[in-house]
Amino acid sequence: MNGIGIGTGAGIGLLVAATLLPSCGDESAPMTVDAGATTDGAASMPAPPAEPAEAAWPSMTPCSAGWVEATDASGATVCMPWSEPAPAACAAGEALFPGGGCARVGTECAADGWPTGLPTDRPILYVRADAAAGGTGARDAPFARIADAMAAASAGTIVAVATGTYDEDVRVRGSVTLWGACVAETLVTSTRTSEMAGTVSSGGAGAAARNLRISGARIGVSVVGAGATLDLDDVAIDGASNIGILVALGGHVSARSLVVRNVSESDGVGSGRGINVQSASIEIERGVVEHTHLAGVFVTGEGSPGTTATLSGVAIRDIEPDSGGFIGHGLHVRAGALVTASDLVVERATELGVAVTESGTSVSIMGALVRDIARGSSGDARGVFAGEQASIDASRIVIERLGTAAVVAVDRGTTLRLTDAIVRDSTGDEVTHSWGNGIVAGLGATFDVERAVLRATRSIAIGAADDGTSLTLQDVRVLETQVEESSGERGRALQAQSGATLHGTRIELRSNREVSALAGNPGTALALEDLVVSETAADPRGQGGIAVSVQEGATATLTRARVEGSYQAGVYALGGEMMLTDVTVRDTRSRPSDGQGGRGVGIELGAKLVASRVAIETSHEVALAVLAAGSSATLEDVTIADTMPAECAASTCPGFGAGSGVVAADTASIEMRRFVITRNALTGVSVVQGGVMDLHEGEISHNVIGANADDPMFDLSRIQDRVRYIDNGRDYDATILWIPPVLMDVRPD
Repeated sequence: MNGIGIGTGAGIGLLVAATLLPSCGDESAPMTVDAGATTDGAASMPAPPAEPAEAAWPSMTPCSAGWVEATDASGATVCMPWSEPAPAACAAGEALFPGGGCARVGTECAADGWPTGLPTDRPILYVRADAAAGGTGARDAPFARIADAMAAASAGTIVAVATGTYDEDVRVRGSVTLWGACVAETLVTSTRTSEMAGTVSSGGAGAAARNLRISGARIGVSVVGAGATLDLDDVAIDGASNIGILVALGGHVSARSLVVRNVSESDGVGSGRGINVQSASIEIERGVVEHTHLAGVFVTGEGSPGTTATLSGVAIRDIEPDSGGFIGHGLHVRAGALVTASDLVVERATELGVAVTESGTSVSIMGALVRDIARGSSGDARGVFAGEQASIDASRIVIERLGTAAVVAVDRGTTLRLTDAIVRDSTGDEVTHSWGNGIVAGLGATFDVERAVLRATRSIAIGAADDGTSLTLQDVRVLETQVEESSGERGRALQAQSGATLHGTRIELRSNREVSALAGNPGTALALEDLVVSETAADPRGQGGIAVSVQEGATATLTRARVEGSYQAGVYALGGEMMLTDVTVRDTRSRPSDGQGGRGVGIELGAKLVASRVAIETSHEVALAVLAAGSSATLEDVTIADTMPAECAASTCPGFGAGSGVVAADTASIEMRRFVITRNALTGVSVVQGGVMDLHEGEISHNVIGANADDPMFDLSRIQDRVRYIDNGRDYDATILWIPPVLMDVRPD
């Protein structure tokens, strides 16, 4: 600590070489005392700061049919696919579809074993597994094999299959429908192994299958080739090998009430994927893909245009890694494919819930729940990922209980947009107990967020890094960010670093840790408009608690902001540039670890501040501190009031708690125009250790000491230009006072 400590009681205490100037009646005095304005003219009162606009809440309702309204702990309304907790398991023949709960797939099994509800205007051939040889396909003389019925079928024929097990490969002819009696007891399987052929395949346009179950030691359903199509209604593919459904090379599948589950790995390239779409297309309305490997749904363009997938009301869950332990993605889209999804659920996948990669690849999501993604061998557990110039547009999405990060966009040309989103309850990495980030943009990606709440994520809720990265936030609330479990550090709401740009409009940051908003490194720009930051807490070590900080050559711009309830400092610049317009900083408290600090605004170590219409109220130690060589502050329309001593002054640092309104120290400079500095516990303004201060058109009132300068050669006229000194204990004092130190450095990482 520098200088000599000063008491903070009713007197000044420990004055050294004090200079008490003559009263206001002496016109030769260098400073007027309670005499109103100086001869340069009347002072103008500062214009007050404008209040920030409130952030809008996400618009998640009305919920889709069967989805359930629920209230997040933040107060936001969300739509969930079923009432929580979800059923642990469904009965045999049922599946947990989004928009309700466990439901039977297909019809009940009839007592006579035949399909029900068959149309009367189409030819029908009948098949029963235990039929006698030589059947004709009539109901009373059915075929014993489906292949025999297919060979006899003409266009428009229905092949009606009774309950039973059919061990054969079935090629459904074009314009023919394979119609089972019920999913629970009608099984088409194949014990003949194959890596590429399906148990059921399409033989042409208009092929269809419904109300049955498919399995086998091969791909479940295969639709390959231009012109090959297959309509699936109430079909369960349960126990296939390599791939549940393969659609490739121009094929098309349209499915309703589809279940794909329990796909095992094999030596094939699918390695246990649920659905594999390659240079082809698929449409699914109401589906479940579960207990597969490598990927639940994999869609790849492979350089061919026209690869598309439309998923409506589909749940992808329990996707396990391959035998190498690498990945088990929920939905993976790549190589120029286009996917549109609505009412999507992805849960308990491995490494990535939704992964979208490569140029030209695009995914649009309207209504989704992504959660509980397990750690892959890479160490990642992310909810939504976009990279390599791909794009994602997701709205009405809930992302919860993620490990390393909830949503990530990387690489130049990559774009990701979130609208009406809830990101919550991050767990951090399950092995290292690190990270747990909410939103991450890096390596030049473009990320836009509109109407979102991030609550109880870990380490860094929203982060942007690297040159060319652009992260834009509009109507975003970041609440209760937790520290990283392994280190006990961070807990930050926003962080921009390494040349990234982060711009936010209508932002609320509440109950975060260490630093609510941090910008660091040259070229980094943080710009926040209509910002409210409240109750930033220190980390578990009692350090930090700063609302907004800019460091190491970064720039930060705050426009219409209210900062309240911080620790250590409300707004803090360490070697960077800070621009404040219409900003209120109030109720800044000393840090819990040692009771020091509590500054409203700190500008240190070469940092620069430009501010207009600013109010700094009820700080501790110093309201505005500009410290160290190269630091400067230029302000107009400023109110600084009710600064108290640091909290340690009553216990561990008596005489060193200050309570000053404005301090310029160690050759730092301040210029202020149109201001009121009032009711501070010690000094209104202090110019010490070679500091420079120029004051114009203001009032310094009701302080113990109006102005303090420790250099007897300081030109007092620099702080008298239309400045009134009113009702101070002393208007001027030359005592060497305690100099506030540079605060602890909290750096981006």
